[in-house]
Amino acid sequence: MKNTDLIRSICALFLSVVLFETCVASGTDGQLELAILNARTIDEHGELQSGMHIGVSSGKIAKIGNQGIYLNADKVVDANNRIVLPGFIDAHVHLIAHLNVSSNDEISEQINTDVVPKLEDYFRHGVTTIKSVGDPIDAILELRRQLQKNNNIGPRLLTAGRVIGAKDGHPGKTLFESTPWLREQINSEINTVEEAVQAVRELGERRVDAVKIIYSGNRQGEDSYRFMNMAPPRLPVEVMQAAVNEARRLKLRVTAHTVQLEEALAATTAGVNGLEHGVVIEPVSQEVLNILLKNKVAYVPTLRVTKHFLNEVPARVPQENMLKVARAGIPVVLGTDSSGFDLPYGNAVLEEAELMTKAGLTPLQVIRAMTRNAAYHLGLGDKIGTIAVNKFADLVIVDGEPLQQISDIRKIWMVIKDGQIMVDRSQDTISQTPTAHRI
Repeated sequence: MKNTDLIRSICALFLSVVLFETCVASGTDGQLELAILNARTIDEHGELQSGMHIGVSSGKIAKIGNQGIYLNADKVVDANNRIVLPGFIDAHVHLIAHLNVSSNDEISEQINTDVVPKLEDYFRHGVTTIKSVGDPIDAILELRRQLQKNNNIGPRLLTAGRVIGAKDGHPGKTLFESTPWLREQINSEINTVEEAVQAVRELGERRVDAVKIIYSGNRQGEDSYRFMNMAPPRLPVEVMQAAVNEARRLKLRVTAHTVQLEEALAATTAGVNGLEHGVVIEPVSQEVLNILLKNKVAYVPTLRVTKHFLNEVPARVPQENMLKVARAGIPVVLGTDSSGFDLPYGNAVLEEAELMTKAGLTPLQVIRAMTRNAAYHLGLGDKIGTIAVNKFADLVIVDGEPLQQISDIRKIWMVIKDGQIMVDRSQDTISQTPTAHRI
């Protein structure tokens, strides 16, 4: 064989290997929908890796690395050394829990005129997934269906539908006493083990994404805990336990609304996957920390909202408890507890992130709380929350240094959900932003 023929053969072999490796890494025949070049990403140790390239195919991350040829990409984005983060997650919202409706027709109109036009605000602030944990069940399930059908309307939506709580407890009597239709839509009020099992089964039949239990209030015969000048009762512990058991039997993740130390201890002992608010009005104990860590329970402090409802309790208490939880190695998760009256939705997420750093978490810990930890809490750790091959291509490109200053997550340059560019400020404009649709 002549030298020129040998060289040609080697070159052809090399090219075929490169093409093969690119195809295998991307899971496609080499065609990519999107390639993001020259990015910085955060590795599992919290270190920045430069010169990274991300390839997207079929809405998922097909390739990531600092080498590789991106052939036939439909669109190429030069990140120009900007940081690429996973899409942000708000793990605790009440998307349509408005207090002034009394029928499905009324709430449908309110969704169309108020909620849907503002859903794109989540994208503008880098939020690609939310979990709504207490809404009118018919309306929130329909909204979830529409978002799944038209995913450019708003973020990925998970929902708990109705919450499960004590009869005449929170939120049935405390928030919805004057709106009986809304009270029935948002709340399953129970007292017995049999009612608990039935309530969870009904939620399972409606295919909710999780079960939320309100385990907060006073034990029978007590009135030491007050909310909105009321002394709401709490579920008997055996009823709460029955609801948890049934949810786990149905393979539904369970989260519990708690405020007091004994509530957090009982709910965690019962086997919930997460605590909403956690321990708010007193210092968290080592016993609770130990069982949270042992049972791998996520902790959602919702600092923004607790500071408005604590009355005489210093806001520093829930902040210090969050720090103790984080230092114990328990996953802290970002959740805003924002509702229909707390708009814009997306800005609430960034405000919560800033509050978490002011309370003492590092920027990296906060970024983990709104990405990796939140995905774990939602049971979607294998699909979102980190930038990895085969996960959904939910990405936020930031024009700043959020590892040094968390407020730089406000410097959104581009937002991508399921591989689709939702916000593009590369030309100092917002382009390809979804248009509001009636539902």
